[in-house]
Amino acid sequence: MPIERTHYEASNASRGTKHRARPLRRRVFADAWLSNQPGAWSLALAPPLSALVIFGFTPLRLLACLTWASGYSFIFAGAQWLSRHFRRQFLPASCFWGALTAILGAMLVIAAPGVLLWTPAFAVLMLVYAGCAWRRQTMSLGAEVVAVIAASSMAVLIATISNPSMQAVSGASDISASLDSLALPTSPSVMVFGMAWLLQELGAILHVRAMLRRRRRTVMKRVSLIWHVLMVLLSLRYALLEFTAMLLLARAAVMPNVPVRLRVKTVGMIEMACTLLTCVSLVLTFR
Repeated sequence: MPIERTHYEASNASRGTKHRARPLRRRVFADAWLSNQPGAWSLALAPPLSALVIFGFTPLRLLACLTWASGYSFIFAGAQWLSRHFRRQFLPASCFWGALTAILGAMLVIAAPGVLLWTPAFAVLMLVYAGCAWRRQTMSLGAEVVAVIAASSMAVLIATISNPSMQAVSGASDISASLDSLALPTSPSVMVFGMAWLLQELGAILHVRAMLRRRRRTVMKRVSLIWHVLMVLLSLRYALLEFTAMLLLARAAVMPNVPVRLRVKTVGMIEMACTLLTCVSLVLTFR
C-alpha cells in the first residue's frame, strides 16, 4: 500500500540527513489523512455525483454527497489506523473525519429520517471492511468489492432521496412525512442506474487485478473477460450503455495481453477515463 511504502522510506531516510527525512514525514502525515490513489477516489465519488446530475440537484442530495465523501475519508483513515493496530500517527485523521461524518450524518438524518432504513446495510459493509483492515487486507478482492458495493448503493440512495416537507405536522402525519423523505428504489431506471455502476466498478476491479496484481495468472484475465461480456449482454436495451460496455470489453481483452508491462500510473489513468466514460454515458441515458 502507498502508506507502507512511504513509511518504509521514512524509516530509511532517518539514517541519512534531516532535510531528507522531513518531507517523507510530511508525506506519511498526508497519506494518513487522504487517499493518494485517484482511481479509488473516482470509483468512490463518480456514482453519487452522477446521481446528483441525473436525478436533480437538491440541498438534501448535496448533503448526502458531502456525507459520503467525508465518510469515505473516515473509512480510509480508520482503515490505516486499524491496519497498523492503533498507531498514534493515524489517530488524528480518524477522529477528525469520524467527527465530521457524524455531524453531517446527523444533519442528514434530521432532514430525512428515512435514510435510517439504509443503516443496517452500510453497517454490515463497514464491519466487513474493518475486518479486512484489521487483517491488513484492504487491497484484497473482498475489501474492494465491499467498497464498490457501498459506492453503488450510495448512488441509489441519492437517486431516491427527496426533499422532506418543511412544514411541521403532528402525530401519524409527522411519521409519514418523515418516511416519505426517502423513496424506496422501486423505479426501474434507478435500479438499472445502480446496477450499471456496480457492474462497471466490479469489472474495473477485476481488470486492474488482471493487469497488476495477478498478471502472471490467466484465471483473473478470463474472469475479467467473462464479466465484461456479461456487461455487454445486460446492456442490450440501452444503446449508449451497450457501446460503452463494448469499449470496456475491448480494453479488458487487449490490455492484459500487451507485451510491454504498463506502469501502475498509466493503468490508473486509463481506469479513470473509463469511469468518466461510464459516467457520461449514464448521464446521457437517464438524464
